Amino acid sequence: YASSGSNNQMWTLETSGSYVYIKNRSTGLYIDGRGVSTNGAYAGQWTSSTSNNLQWQQETAGSYVKFKNRATGLYLDGLGNTTNGADLGQWASSTSDNQQWTMTTSVGRSAVSAEESPEKKFAEQISVSPNPFVSGINVSIPQPESVRNIIMMDLAGRQVEIIEHEQVKSEQTMGSHVNPGLYLIQINSTHGRQSFKVIKK
Repeated sequence: YASSGSNNQMWTLETSGSYVYIKNRSTGLYIDGRGVSTNGAYAGQWTSSTSNNLQWQQETAGSYVKFKNRATGLYLDGLGNTTNGADLGQWASSTSDNQQWTMTTSVGRSAVSAEESPEKKFAEQISVSPNPFVSGINVSIPQPESVRNIIMMDLAGRQVEIIEHEQVKSEQTMGSHVNPGLYLIQINSTHGRQSFKVIKK
């Protein structure tokens, strides 16, 4: 997904011997090779386990890094897809830019400014869970009075649900009536706009 302040894009690297586990800050799940060793296989997320599917070997490629899955022997690969919501895949070793990743620490980002902006603080306190969801997804807003509206859209940009300012609460549920698929929750506030990709199963 395009760069945002969302926890969905923040990852913790946990070392295990010569391998790392890549844990998502928002979901608490780990990037998983799923045991599929064919080129183009997508990489998923899974709860913590000792499976080799969750273990990645970190390799340096100039100023970038590559991640090789212990179980599949394939590398984490963007597959050349540049649209928001595109699957993350795996591919045999190559010199392609698709396999090269830049790691930016959250400490490094916050050091850019002397003090954290209110906009960033607001964005970091917003949460959407569970994701993926089955019935409805809970949207938690720290300052509901500052929110103009919350819009849920499908991938075509069509609005499927909206909560206007007067109805915004610190906790609300969305998506109960939509079909399974990928959606975008957009929160428009006086602090700016925050977007979250969510999946209904």
